[in-house]
Amino acid sequence: EFYFAAGKFDYDVDRARRMISVNVSNFLQDQDYYVRLCHKWFTCEDVGAFAVIKGKESLKSVSLKYSQLLPCLCIEGWLAVPDARRMQLCPFENDTKALWDNIVYNPVTQTLAWEPACPVLVRVNLCRLMKSDDHCEDIPNSSKTTSEKIKYSRVDTHPRLCMKFTTKQGSWVKCPFAHGDFP
Repeated sequence: EFYFAAGKFDYDVDRARRMISVNVSNFLQDQDYYVRLCHKWFTCEDVGAFAVIKGKESLKSVSLKYSQLLPCLCIEGWLAVPDARRMQLCPFENDTKALWDNIVYNPVTQTLAWEPACPVLVRVNLCRLMKSDDHCEDIPNSSKTTSEKIKYSRVDTHPRLCMKFTTKQGSWVKCPFAHGDFP
């Protein structure tokens, strides 16, 4: 549970149905309350429509659908009054696993690219997956630190060519050509 001056959030995630149920309590009972999901970049950008919790109703809960659990996915709530302070809760900010799936290969230009779905400072390296110990050995001069799109040109589509992503939460290795996903 997370308490804010404008109310208290309590949430549950149903990963199978891709729903987040949000319960709000401790807010002015005669006021309506808005709740939405948003992606937090510099500001919180809409992910879908907001839901209204009617102040007069006894059930102070809404279910909001999401497409992907990302570290920038936040729950935002505010009283339905002009210039109300918005409260945000970003419960998935340390769950960066989903970010590493956005790898794209263009066979015409032989370009391997990755674009973050959320703002994250990451060091990206190309690496070779070693047969002996599953260690990924960095390829010299391929390291780039960024929070934006990364491109590698003239890439060989070898099954052991991988991308290594490193953040303060750890390292992840993705091998886009290992299973013949790209031509």
